[in-house]
This record gives sequence, C-alpha cells and structure tokens, in this order.
Amino acid sequence: MGEAGYRGARRAGTKWGASGKPGRRLRLHLLTAAVATVLGAAPAVAAASPTPSFTLVIRHQAFVPATLRVPAGRLVKLMVTNKDALPAEFESDDFNREEVVPGGISLPVYVGPFKPGRYTFFNDFHPSSTGVLIAVPARH
Repeated sequence: MGEAGYRGARRAGTKWGASGKPGRRLRLHLLTAAVATVLGAAPAVAAASPTPSFTLVIRHQAFVPATLRVPAGRLVKLMVTNKDALPAEFESDDFNREEVVPGGISLPVYVGPFKPGRYTFFNDFHPSSTGVLIAVPARH
C-alpha cells in the first residue's frame, strides 16, 4: 500500500489501508494477539505432568538395566548413555525405533505411549545384547 493510503487510513481512524488490505497497525495487533495466545497456552502445557524419564546405559556392549519398567499409556524419555568407546545401536522392532549412539555419548530417545506389555530392544551392532521394556498400567 502506498504512503498516501496508509496516511488516509490513519486519518480516517481505521486500521485498514486504502487497498482494502490490513494496514501495518492491524497486522501488528494480530501478531501481538497470536503471540499472546501462544504464550497464554504455554503455562497449561507446562502444568501438564512431565514426561517420565529413565536411564539406560550401554556398558561392555550390554544394556544396564536389561529390564526397564515404564508407565503404560505415556510418552517416556529414555536417556541412552553409551559408556563404551564403540558405537551402539539402540533398536526395537516392537516399537519401531532405531538410534545410533556413538561411544561416550548420551542422547534422549522418546518412545511410547505403550499398551501394557513387554517390548524387546537390542543393540543391532551387537545382537546378543538385548533388553526388555515392560509397560505397566498406572495404579489408581
């Protein structure tokens, strides 16, 4: 919109430009409202219960612990730490996950939510290294 159209919209007391499109002030108000809406929703998200976190260590090409109990029906964070110098691959066909974990590195792996049951995982670079994730129902 040209400068004259913007000045005309300002003089007329409207937030619309001469072209019939939103003027600069209206766009700023809409952007401010959108940001306020998003920020206003943030406390509700933060107030939700935090994602449960569990530690899984790879040491001597084995998972420690080899059995991990997690809550059913929830997204969970597995902090997978490879204490070996060699890379490992945290993999599961049961819950369709495959993550290479370089030696000496920790990385988060988000999995779930799971139905109650047993789910196996393994190190694809060392297939005899296996573990079980057991999703247990919440107690009421």
